[in-house]
Amino acid sequence: MSSCRSLVLAATAVLASHLFALDAFAVQSMTPGLSANTSSRNVSLISHIPLGGIRSVDGSTTGGFADLGRRTGDVAVEQDAGRPFVYVARRQSPSGIVALDLSDESDPFVIAEWTLSQDHDGPGITDIKLFRVEDKRYAALAIQVGPRDVYENLAVVILDISDVANGKISETTRINADGGYGRIFAYRHSDGRSFLFGAGGKSLDTYDLDNVLAGDHEPLNRLLIPIDVPNVEFGFNDMHAAFHLESETDRLYTSGAGGFYIYNVTDPAMPSLLASVSSAAVQIGDVIVPTPDGTTIVTTAGYRASPLRIYDIQPALDGSVSNIRTATGAWVADWRNRTASISVRWPFIFTASMEDGFQAVNMMNPLELFTAGYYKTWTGQSSGVSDPETDRTGAIDIDVRNHDGLILVTDSNTGLWIFRMDGFQGWDGRGWGLPDISSVQNWVDGPVNAAQWPIDGGSD
Repeated sequence: MSSCRSLVLAATAVLASHLFALDAFAVQSMTPGLSANTSSRNVSLISHIPLGGIRSVDGSTTGGFADLGRRTGDVAVEQDAGRPFVYVARRQSPSGIVALDLSDESDPFVIAEWTLSQDHDGPGITDIKLFRVEDKRYAALAIQVGPRDVYENLAVVILDISDVANGKISETTRINADGGYGRIFAYRHSDGRSFLFGAGGKSLDTYDLDNVLAGDHEPLNRLLIPIDVPNVEFGFNDMHAAFHLESETDRLYTSGAGGFYIYNVTDPAMPSLLASVSSAAVQIGDVIVPTPDGTTIVTTAGYRASPLRIYDIQPALDGSVSNIRTATGAWVADWRNRTASISVRWPFIFTASMEDGFQAVNMMNPLELFTAGYYKTWTGQSSGVSDPETDRTGAIDIDVRNHDGLILVTDSNTGLWIFRMDGFQGWDGRGWGLPDISSVQNWVDGPVNAAQWPIDGGSD
């Protein structure tokens, strides 16, 4: 199997300079301060659904998005070509989700909504992940609220979205965990089971989704940060599970106090630590996403003015070193801002970069990252570098539809944005000589077919 690093020399000269080349105008317009343009020429806006203007099926507008504020949260799009639906979270109390029909991408409309029944403190819904069990479709919502709230310790709500086309969303079950979860990840394991991972600054918990849907909410395992981090009272922050084709193992990539940690979770009940990444600049790791071959991780640190960092983790996985300390590459659109969310479709890193909006980064050569496209979703007043009241202005989450390359971005103030980028008509790793492994799961066949050709569908 070809790795990302072995592909660099063979493909960079052709693709980076031809298919994804940037002309002089585009390069200039992506440099902060050199142009007033809000987008690069290779990114097309398909539609924008602002906070006060989401059209419902009956032509009215949804009251939940009526006021300007930090209301719009995470986004998750269904991957099945026969289900053109996207789900957007509301973070301001009472939080909930809105389902939109994308049959006409230029004119999406609301088909269903679900809301927590009571007001609450804190952000409420902090993450959305979609999954399937047999012929049923579900949305898992991560929940975090303030202490002594009416929903105290509510961590996950699972909704049945199987019949969302007919306007139906129904609650299936709830999971409680101390402090709730800020991030979750739904994973189709190589042994045929499906798991939900959750973390919110304490332990990282693993649930068998079949058990959860049957009413058993006890986690199979609770991971704690494997090292002592002085003066940091924090645990795990984020996670991303992926099958590693070369070793035929399931891996869990995690972030939290001290940096980043990679586990073997082929036996989900007994994870084993494979590698760790601790950089002097990263006290608490934030977002973590691996490349399809598992040799590299793309990360954020979560603090203001932190760049996106790339780490080659293969030396630690090989046992050559005990810990990775130095990034092989870094990128930032504007040193004053930060990246809130990333979605990797190699060689692209698609980001929701707060005040810098949607950004596409080419990592064909991980040593020399460059901006491949952008669109600013927030053009209002910039927040101060150290102003906590306006620290999370702008693009906050991103998702990519693999079968056709549709890019969806949520902005905390301005709603849902839908884009296409020239030269990106969809993604399957096998077309790049890599495994077909990304955040998108094959809920029908599992990850073991990730290297087969031709492409055989079944993903969601």
